[in-house]
Amino acid sequence: MKEPLDQELLSAYLDGELTAAEQARVERLLAENPKAKQLLDELRALSATLQSLPQEKIGEDLAPCVLRQAERELLTGSRPAAAARSRLREMISHMLSRRALAWAAAAVAIAVIFAIGEHHQRQQQQR
Repeated sequence: MKEPLDQELLSAYLDGELTAAEQARVERLLAENPKAKQLLDELRALSATLQSLPQEKIGEDLAPCVLRQAERELLTGSRPAAAARSRLREMISHMLSRRALAWAAAAVAIAVIFAIGEHHQRQQQQR
């Protein structure tokens, strides 16, 4: 008898988060069920793709910088300087660059494909 596919269990297996008993259960499932093996391969590919995406990091000084600027504005009643506005525009432009948007679109496309596949598998299992 084939055990039903459990995406969460396979994901935890991939991440090394299972107990020895759960790991043995998954390994039996993988040996007996080609669809489980295929799903694990897809999860591995998705994980590799997500790991390869560039990570945008916000500088550690951002929060203190924003707080100082806000305090300065409160005390002086002035608006942000043109340089500060320009820096903010540059940061936003960088985060919304074509490359970053392309990677984000690729990640969304992969997630949608994966979700459709999972939905299709669940429908087949219910039959």
